[in-house]
Amino acid sequence: MLFMVPNRAVDARVLSVDGETISKISKGLMVLVGIGTDDTPADVESLSNKMCEIFRPPPLATFMNTSVESPVSVAPEWVIGPTALMRMYSVLAQRKALDGIPALKKPPSGLSSTTSLKHIRQITHPDIILRAIKISQLRLRTRMDEGRERHRTRTNNDYDVNDACATFMSAAELAAALVALDNHTHGAYATEVLGARKQLVIALGNASEMAFNMGRHQRAFHLASSAVSAAENIPEEEGLSLEIVEKNKRRVNNAYAALQRQ
Repeated sequence: MLFMVPNRAVDARVLSVDGETISKISKGLMVLVGIGTDDTPADVESLSNKMCEIFRPPPLATFMNTSVESPVSVAPEWVIGPTALMRMYSVLAQRKALDGIPALKKPPSGLSSTTSLKHIRQITHPDIILRAIKISQLRLRTRMDEGRERHRTRTNNDYDVNDACATFMSAAELAAALVALDNHTHGAYATEVLGARKQLVIALGNASEMAFNMGRHQRAFHLASSAVSAAENIPEEEGLSLEIVEKNKRRVNNAYAALQRQ
């Protein structure tokens, strides 16, 4: 059993495209990506669900003052939605389908009854993709700020630190989705995606630091290693400082040393 907890205050601009819109966009793309979908009333989520996230240990662990190594964490819809959308755009681009959609003469086989070819063309139009990327970038920055605030206001409690760690990890997932889209579209949206690689490196590094402080050395090692890998050949215009790169390398070494001592 997990508690649902309201999300912290979020800039109103972050919610300029609500979860229902994201859901509709996702449904239109699912068939093209090869994922089935069922149309149910549950497809339209309530506002409270859009603004909530799951991050709590089982109540029994709280009452007995015991710890759980990895409490379940599910980011709120305003983070999950853009992440899923960027991933689907990326898969379409990887399969060389994104540019071919305008040439479709009829809807793909198995298309949801709630979607049309016109709708698919609309949501994959370059202008719409540009808008979606800009919104994703805004939400990425907001999530990063949220992670910093959660870490700043933490108490001496592993769950608070783990909460902040999970926040940075969800930010890293969104950043990685943006980077993947840029890679698979061969820089077609490079200007709009600029900055995502830097945020990916920072988010992974911060999550690694928190995991290390909680004694989760294996997790810390993998996160720091990913941060170092993400910084390799990063464009100069991303503005990633050498200090951050070196700090992540130290995190790798520290986590590895801790693992060797176990």
